[in-house]
Amino acid sequence: MSHQAPSSLRIILAAAAALGFWASAFVGTRVSLASFTPGELALYRYGVASLTLALLAIWLRPPLPRRQDLPRLIATGAIGIGVYTLALNTGQQSIAAGAASFIVNTAPLFSTIIACVVLKERLRPAGWLGLIIGLAGIGLIAFGEERSGISHGALLVFVAAIAWALYQIIQKPLLPYYGAVGVVCYAIWIGTALFLPFAPGLVEAMARAPANHHATVVYLGVLPGALAFLAWSYLLTHLTVARATPLLYLVPVLSLVIAWVVIDERPVLLSIIGGVVAVAGVALSRLGDRPKAQP
Repeated sequence: MSHQAPSSLRIILAAAAALGFWASAFVGTRVSLASFTPGELALYRYGVASLTLALLAIWLRPPLPRRQDLPRLIATGAIGIGVYTLALNTGQQSIAAGAASFIVNTAPLFSTIIACVVLKERLRPAGWLGLIIGLAGIGLIAFGEERSGISHGALLVFVAAIAWALYQIIQKPLLPYYGAVGVVCYAIWIGTALFLPFAPGLVEAMARAPANHHATVVYLGVLPGALAFLAWSYLLTHLTVARATPLLYLVPVLSLVIAWVVIDERPVLLSIIGGVVAVAGVALSRLGDRPKAQP
C-alpha cells in the first residue's frame, strides 16, 4: 500500500495528539482504578476503543489480514495492548501517576536499541546523546516525585515499558501494507478479546461506579485509546522507530503539567528541572538526527 509523503504540520499534529492524550491517561487511569480492577478497566477502556475503531473501519476499510501476517498481528495486540495495559494498570494501583509515567517512558531507549539491532535502523551520535540526556531528565522527574520509590508496582510498570518497546518494533513491518488504521484496529481488537475473561466482574463494577468514572473511562478509550494509537502509528508509518520514540520523553513532562492543572498536584523544583532536561534531550535527538537525502 502506497503512502504519500506527509506534511510537517501533519507530523506535528499527530505527535501532539499522541503525546498529549497519553500524558493525560496516567491521571485518568489512576482515578478509574478506584472503581475497577486492572483487568476490568482494561476491558472497559479498550472495549470503548474497539467500538470507536469499528466505526472508523467501516468508513476507511483497512485491508483484511493476510495469513502470513497473523502471528505478527496477534503479537502486536497481545504484547502492545494486552501485556502493556494489564501490567501498567496493576502497577498504578500502588505507585503515583507521575512515577508510572517516568518508568513507562524509559521505553524509547529500549525501542531504539532493538530497532538498531532488529530493523537495522541508524541513529547518529547526537541522537544517542539526546536519548541519554532525555532519560536523565526523566530520572530527575522520578526523584522529584515523593512516591516514586521502587516497589512491586514499579516493577510491573517496567514490564509495561518493555512491552511498549516491543510493540514499536513488532508493528513497524505491518505499517506499509495495513497503514496506521489497519494495524491499530487489529491490535486493539485482539487485545480487547484477551480481556474478555474480566467481563463478569466488569458488569458488576459498572453498576457501582459513579458517573464521573464512567466518563473518564470513555475518555480513555476514545482519545488515549483509539485516537492516540492511530496518531502514533501514523508517525511510525513515516518515521523510523529510532527517530520517533525519543518524542515519548515528553509524555512525563506533559503529565506533570496536566496533573498540576487538573488535580492541583504541583511538581517540585527537581521535577521542573528534569522536565527542562528531558525537553532538551528530545531537541538534541531531533536536531542530531536529520534524515539523509533518499535516492
